[in-house]
Amino acid sequence: MIKRKEFILKKLEGIYEEHLELLDFLLQNEEDVELFEKEYKYSKLDKVSIIYDFRIIQRIIKSIGKEEFLQLYGENKKAALEKLFQEPLTNDDVDYFVQVGKPLGEVYQLSTGHLNLQLHILLERWDFVKRLDKISSFADLLDD
Repeated sequence: MIKRKEFILKKLEGIYEEHLELLDFLLQNEEDVELFEKEYKYSKLDKVSIIYDFRIIQRIIKSIGKEEFLQLYGENKKAALEKLFQEPLTNDDVDYFVQVGKPLGEVYQLSTGHLNLQLHILLERWDFVKRLDKISSFADLLDD
């Protein structure tokens, strides 16, 4: 797996380091590498789009329930947030998250409802994302 992962990362050189770090994080095991190769071997998407698409796929595949998230958060904040958002975080990112003090239940709900959002974007656009969430919930009621 390590050689295949290194090959993928090498092939994507030339993009920002943060994108390579994200892909490195997302390719945690042999199954991840195989899925990435299968999904994107012949893709016409640009390199960054491929990485962010794969992140959304990983968020779906590796999704965790709210109770599991809350329990893990109580044990290891960084691990819980990384697992929920499927992105590598620094200790500073986690400290900032704690400092901002958003309710964990709402963080879980908004993050799982908007799989494309990264933690920092969710925090920066909190009020906007909450409004979007209410609009989509209202639209769901109209469909019934």
